[in-house]
Amino acid sequence: MVKFDCEVDAQSIADFTKALARYQRETQRDMRGALRSATIDLCRSLRARTRKAPKIVPREDVRWGEEEPKYYTGKKSGRMFKRVVVTRWSSGKRVQKVHWQEVQTKYRSRKTRKGISESWSEATAGMLREARQRFGVVRMWGLAKKSWGWFMQALFNKSMQDENPRAVITGRMVDREMTEKREPLPDGTIDLQAPIKCEITLVNKLEYIRRALQPGALAAAVRAATNSINKKITAGLRSRKFGA
Repeated sequence: MVKFDCEVDAQSIADFTKALARYQRETQRDMRGALRSATIDLCRSLRARTRKAPKIVPREDVRWGEEEPKYYTGKKSGRMFKRVVVTRWSSGKRVQKVHWQEVQTKYRSRKTRKGISESWSEATAGMLREARQRFGVVRMWGLAKKSWGWFMQALFNKSMQDENPRAVITGRMVDREMTEKREPLPDGTIDLQAPIKCEITLVNKLEYIRRALQPGALAAAVRAATNSINKKITAGLRSRKFGA
């Protein structure tokens, strides 16, 4: 039985199940092989439809703080700093982080009748750019996309895309289980010739995984995985790899 705890229409699930049965029947593989191939295709489809966060927050998410104190001066250095607020995601919510950016100055000189006078003002634009580069780095970019590759690696030893080594998948983010067994006979014995029943469970616990997915991605991924399975069969997977 194939079950999806997400927004996938009944027809897409039925088509996916039919593709599994066809794969098993026409390639002469057991359900383990069919389910393994289908799960890999599904994870690839989901990974392709998962958006990747930028490596740095957008410019509009970095602004000067309005609360007091807006400035402070370092006791030892004598340097002045200005309050800057960076909005970013944390634990599935938008939060504001306060940082302090060193004040830069820009000088203007002009010639007057009495000589040359100078004035200065804050280099606001340059300071904000530097603050964004300094405080707006997204350390875990690509984590959501990487989570689908984690399932492939954990279950089937398939390599996963590792564009950002700092985006580390942990057990509190994802979980999986794969069981393979034969159903016991009424007398409790096991028929070693009976087909092996295989069950695979994938649980993605990232709190923002649904937001990271493109609109309609879950249903589209199931349809794409179904098409991939059928394409493998139609292209002659059975004749090339499994014989008649």
